[in-house]
Amino acid sequence: MKSIKISLFDRFSRNILTRSRMQEFFSEIESKKSDKVILDFKNIKFISRSCADEYLKLKRNTSKTIEEINLTKNISKMLSAVRDAKNSFFKIASLESKNPTLCYN
Repeated sequence: MKSIKISLFDRFSRNILTRSRMQEFFSEIESKKSDKVILDFKNIKFISRSCADEYLKLKRNTSKTIEEINLTKNISKMLSAVRDAKNSFFKIASLESKNPTLCYN
């Protein structure tokens, strides 16, 4: 099936701020017939940490292939920071489940 390209600037303007708007946006993506979605971050200046978290969660849970283009350095850093924080959390949780005496004060 063909891919579709979506401008995030057209949907969010310069800033992507709320989880609920990201959820609405992903509902729109899910309704598309295409299996591949190209998200164009051109002119997006800011994404909040909570919205980046929601975006990554929804991206991970969709059956669609999602590709990002035109990410600024700041947007890439935020997505990486959220991804890294989640990975660290799951590593710690995994260690704790293997060693129940391990605790943090």
